[in-house]
Amino acid sequence: MSAILKYIRTSFILLLMLVFNFYAISTNAADNLISLFPLDKYDQKITDWVSPSDPSYTQPVLTPAQQAKHKAELYRNYFGELSPWNANYVNFLFSQPVPYDLQSLEEKKINSFTNQNQPEDKIGYGANFRPYTQQWLDQIKNNVNLKQFTTQHYDPAKRAIAIVNIEGRVLPTDEPHFYSYQIGGQGYPFDNIQASAIWAGTPLYILGETQDHAWSMVLAPSFIAWVKSSDIASVNNRFVKQWLKTAQQHLAAITNTQVSIVDNENNLFRFSGYIGMLFPAITYPNNIEILIPVRDKQGQARIYHAKPPLEDVALIPVQPTPEHFANIIQHLLGRTYGWGSMYFYNDCASELKNLYTVFGIWLAMHSSNQVDPQQVLGSMVDLSASDTNARRTYLMEHGHPWMTVIYIGGHVLDYIGSYPDPIDPMHPVVPLSYQNMWGLHVANSPERRVMIGQSILLPLLLSYPEDPTLISHLQKPIFQLFYLDEIPEMASLKKKAKTLSVLLSP
Repeated sequence: MSAILKYIRTSFILLLMLVFNFYAISTNAADNLISLFPLDKYDQKITDWVSPSDPSYTQPVLTPAQQAKHKAELYRNYFGELSPWNANYVNFLFSQPVPYDLQSLEEKKINSFTNQNQPEDKIGYGANFRPYTQQWLDQIKNNVNLKQFTTQHYDPAKRAIAIVNIEGRVLPTDEPHFYSYQIGGQGYPFDNIQASAIWAGTPLYILGETQDHAWSMVLAPSFIAWVKSSDIASVNNRFVKQWLKTAQQHLAAITNTQVSIVDNENNLFRFSGYIGMLFPAITYPNNIEILIPVRDKQGQARIYHAKPPLEDVALIPVQPTPEHFANIIQHLLGRTYGWGSMYFYNDCASELKNLYTVFGIWLAMHSSNQVDPQQVLGSMVDLSASDTNARRTYLMEHGHPWMTVIYIGGHVLDYIGSYPDPIDPMHPVVPLSYQNMWGLHVANSPERRVMIGQSILLPLLLSYPEDPTLISHLQKPIFQLFYLDEIPEMASLKKKAKTLSVLLSP
């Protein structure tokens, strides 16, 4: 009997060891895919880098003429000739030939989510880690009813406005669509159906509606997305006239995060304010009152008013000094990375777009378009053919602090200036970046990410002493600088209108 008990005990121990080893291997495999980058050595107080005692701290980095051109371009996209409320622009979009028309592009986009005959790295998974069936996609496609996009023309009754903050979607569904988490930069939070945020108060045009009326496809100033129909309201001529008239006089931006916006008329909370939101404004000696849209029982937008705390709102354009940039950035530093503005956090592109909006500067939504002179006022220098040392030297010698957007292929960051290196005494001065990033790639391990996952001040080093295998931004195949303070003559007149293929890009 003792031999039997000993055998059972030994077998049980072996079984426990097998289970433990399997768990350890599985855990280590997961841990190897994602690890955390230590941030304790990188000072995240911006005034420790950008000294208020520096004479340039209060000096504008744009001339009044440059800032006026940028503000005109911003207004042009929200309320002018490229606005969702502009009849000529909407008709221009509807006039695109096949295969660049709305129906063809939408059908192509929907079909791109199929799992049929797809390679392993393009299989789409749901939140339950199971691949989506064709039935799932067919249900969405049937609900869209592509025939509604066949022939369209501008209809003033389809003008609308966002009444709350909205997470715009590529398809009319709340369900996420992930590629395998074992692929670097995929899995949560990289939902392929997440487009970007549409802030409350954003002008819209309704392009279509699902058959169940739950979702509306809308044209926003930066992109086209599906939104919940209950999150928008129609606008009539009277609303538009008052909204535009006030916006022409004063336009205000929210300058902090999660600001409670309460209407004066009913003392009701309407939505949270975030940096980069724009509203027509009325000025008073001691406060700024903003116009906000509220939906009535008939689905029409009515103009109400709100008075955010004076420290959380400002008339745009705010003067672009290092002091004012530092004040806004300090509110953003450390905020969680939000792919496609998920949960109303920022990804790399929306971080810069929202930041620069406060200063009256229009940036496109997608990172690649933010360095395109056809989409944004400025000029670009391509250093992709240069080595890492040459890039670093050029950036420090020719970069324009606060006015240089750096594009490295799928990611953008802001160049703030050159400052003493807090880590490497061999490099007394380093270029400093501000960015919101998911993580750093690892050489020879494309599936791995070393996580940052937030907005951060990060020196652009040739390599990072915490892990020499990390790929620095300076080492990326693409390295382009875009100067927002170098505006070619007549640039806004030469810029192309945004097309459907640009606006529908996921």
